[in-house]
Amino acid sequence: MTAPSHHRFLAGLGTSFSLGVSNKLEEGAIVQEITALHVSVRHFAKLSVSTQIAALRRLLLGSSDGALGEWFGKVKTVSS
Repeated sequence: MTAPSHHRFLAGLGTSFSLGVSNKLEEGAIVQEITALHVSVRHFAKLSVSTQIAALRRLLLGSSDGALGEWFGKVKTVSS
């Protein structure tokens, strides 16, 4: 197992699965469909670190539209 490897600010979603099943199609293989929202703050060519932090803050504290807003909304609900 490794952390997601990506070169973007938003990397995607994590999933929890059982290690006791023989394959991913077996009943009970997926323990929890969505477990994490992966973001990466680092030195990109186009965005400064402070801009990335500001965007993350806005996504976590504000409201966003679409699927991205839905997932950040769920993060806020679980965290509070």
